[in-house]
Amino acid sequence: MGISSKTAKRIEDTIAAEAATMHEAKGVKAAVNIKENEEKMKQLRAFWVPSQTPASKDLMDKPDTNTYCPASNKKLRLKDCISVKFTPVPEGETGRYMDPITKDTFTNASRLVVIAPTGDVVLEDTYKTCIKLEGELRGKKVSEKDVIKLQTGGTGFVGRDGD
Repeated sequence: MGISSKTAKRIEDTIAAEAATMHEAKGVKAAVNIKENEEKMKQLRAFWVPSQTPASKDLMDKPDTNTYCPASNKKLRLKDCISVKFTPVPEGETGRYMDPITKDTFTNASRLVVIAPTGDVVLEDTYKTCIKLEGELRGKKVSEKDVIKLQTGGTGFVGRDGD
C-alpha cells in the first residue's frame, strides 16, 4: 500500500537537489532567512506573540462581596428580606394566584402590594379599602412603611404597558 523505497529515495533526492539550488540562489523569494524574520518579529508589535505583549498594570479592584438593593442602593441584610406568599387559585378555576381576602385572581394588569409583616400579596385596592382602614392583617399591625408596591407585568397592549 504505500510507495516503494526506490520511489521514496527518488523524491528525497529531488527535494535535496531543489533545496541546494535555492540555497545557492540568494535572490529567490522562496528561501526564507530565519535570522531576518527574528529581527522583524522584535520590531513587530503583535498581541498574539507572547514575547511581544505589552506590560500592563492591574487596574481592576476586587469586586464588592455585598449585595445592594436596586431601589435604595443600601446594603441588603438577610433580616431585611421578606418571604413573599402568593395565594394559589383552587383547582378548576382560571388564573394562577388570587387575593387572599377578596379571592380575585391576579392578572398582568393587577396592581399588587406586599404586606411586609405577613408577606401576603394582595391587590392594591384591597389594601386601600380593607387593610389600611383597620391598620392590621392577621393580627399584625400594618403601617404605610410596611407596604411594598410590586411592579405590574407587561400585557402586550401598547397603551397599557406604559402605566
